[in-house]
Amino acid sequence: MQQTRRHLRLIALLTLFAFTMVACGTDYVQGTIITADGGSDGAVNWGIGGPGVSSDGASTPSGGIDQDVQTSREIIVLLNAEQVQVMAPNGLLPINVKVIDYAVGAPAAGVAVFYEVVENLNNGPGSLDSMMTGTDNKGLAGNVFRANRGPLQSYKVKIACEVAEPVFVRIDVTDTPKGAIRVSMKYDNQVAINQVTVRLMPMPFTCASFKPVYPPAGFIGSKSGFLNDKLTFEGLPADKKYGVYLIAKDPANHLVAAGCADGVLVLKNQTTEVTVTVNTLALQASGPYTMVNKFDFTGAIPGQLGEILDTAVKVFYEPGSFVISQVKNLIKQILPSIIVDAAFSLFEDALAKAVTNWLLNSSPKWLQDFFGIGQDVLQIVKKLEMLGLLKIFKVSNDFFVKGEINFTGLNLYWKLGCDKSKPNYDTCGKVNCDANKPNYATCATFDVSQASNDPNFPLDLIAGTLTGAISAQTQLTIDSSSIKLNYGKLILFVLTNVVLKQLTGETTFAGAMSKLVNCAGIAKGISQSILGKLGLKEKTVKNACDSAVALLVYPLEQLLGGLSLDSNLMLQGSGTLVDDKPGVTQGKDWIGDLKVDRIEKGLWTGTIVSGSPGKPFKGTWNATRKDF
Repeated sequence: MQQTRRHLRLIALLTLFAFTMVACGTDYVQGTIITADGGSDGAVNWGIGGPGVSSDGASTPSGGIDQDVQTSREIIVLLNAEQVQVMAPNGLLPINVKVIDYAVGAPAAGVAVFYEVVENLNNGPGSLDSMMTGTDNKGLAGNVFRANRGPLQSYKVKIACEVAEPVFVRIDVTDTPKGAIRVSMKYDNQVAINQVTVRLMPMPFTCASFKPVYPPAGFIGSKSGFLNDKLTFEGLPADKKYGVYLIAKDPANHLVAAGCADGVLVLKNQTTEVTVTVNTLALQASGPYTMVNKFDFTGAIPGQLGEILDTAVKVFYEPGSFVISQVKNLIKQILPSIIVDAAFSLFEDALAKAVTNWLLNSSPKWLQDFFGIGQDVLQIVKKLEMLGLLKIFKVSNDFFVKGEINFTGLNLYWKLGCDKSKPNYDTCGKVNCDANKPNYATCATFDVSQASNDPNFPLDLIAGTLTGAISAQTQLTIDSSSIKLNYGKLILFVLTNVVLKQLTGETTFAGAMSKLVNCAGIAKGISQSILGKLGLKEKTVKNACDSAVALLVYPLEQLLGGLSLDSNLMLQGSGTLVDDKPGVTQGKDWIGDLKVDRIEKGLWTGTIVSGSPGKPFKGTWNATRKDF
């Protein structure tokens, strides 16, 4: 009988050894890095299969092999349970086990494992995270013992499961030698920084894996301050290495800079000095953006046509200035120019503003409508609002950008009938003509299906490539570039096929002016007068009126015909990159994710080159990242 029992023990020992080598030799378990005395109960967790606690070399607890043959399961503690586990106050001890089921010859999956503190010699505050956990398909289960703040304590933890002998783990909590880390910061001063958050990490932690947008949790200490502060973490267990990372925000609470240091060794009763270099973080600007651009080409269109259009702009946008200048010119024919200029300088500007204000805002409605129609006609010169797509390409250098601009359409405004006293006056009468929108084909009276057959239709309004640079994280500068521009075609087509057709139903200046002058009405009125009774026919009068109108508009039509020639746009600009999404969330107390959401405060400067260059013009723009 005794010999049979020895044989059974030998078989059990060999079976346990085989299962331990197969099931435990390469497995990793879910666990927790032990941290100590950092003023925080935080821990770094990892999943099964990650760099956890290996079961290699784990010893079988006392009594584990000597189990009765009727006991079909065994609990293997994946740490040296024969030794007392020593930890510091506030430390965390992962307790991981593997359960073997000898009845089926495999790890026991889906088994409840129970944990209990059965001895607490000094009534200490230590505790377990859970009283029960379940095994996974590899028979692995885990728990965490928290020492909390009480030193000089001793605990005994019982671990049990059904049809298995319980095992025990002894834990002593005691003070360990301490040291400190003092963190200083060195910054390149590219962007204004408001507050800095410095966090202390247990090992393993590497700066190579540190991502400021998603900083790791599990830090054992966190302090906030400013760049010139020296932040100290005290009471750290000595003879250990730690990592330090910091994140910095601007006054608007955007993430702007970060720094990192790893492998910082703490020595007994010493303070380790570490200087962390704070680097400005580059924003990710690559991607597509929808643009809205507003140009004022007054004075920029070269040649005689530019002079005519500039005069027209002045008449309709600054009528007071135009009237006063004409009066001044008449007086100069009588008095010396030097005297006239000196006299008018005393009141000219104020009087011109007063006259303009009255004409545009207080004159009879028919007169205000007259100026309103003129402004609508000339908006493509004075207030051209163009739509487009800006693409910024990703390049290897964070501070250099390449891209392209494709202008896809424009916004037109018909203010006739809009109430200036209403809050929506600025957008009243807005008509969106964007080739990327479904309504483009029916925009105003703008039928692309017909317009695209017109040789004057500007299919390529503006297109070109650009280069630029990003400085101080958010400042975009666009280099001067020559961009193909069919601005002349655009003016010609919009005036004839959109503006005049909208106002009069005609697509020629002669026809439109005839309707605006109302030659038919004049002829009818004259034919019913005494002149008609004397034999002057209505048709004769209308033909004469039309001929007079045609004579007046012929020079303008000739000049506009010259607009069909292509021109180039020399354009350069700037803008401010904005990263404001997402907002503050749990675990992230700053705005943004280092990805540009908008470009605002954009400025353009440039010249139109068509034969000879015109005078410089200016513009503004903004862009919003395009959602897919």
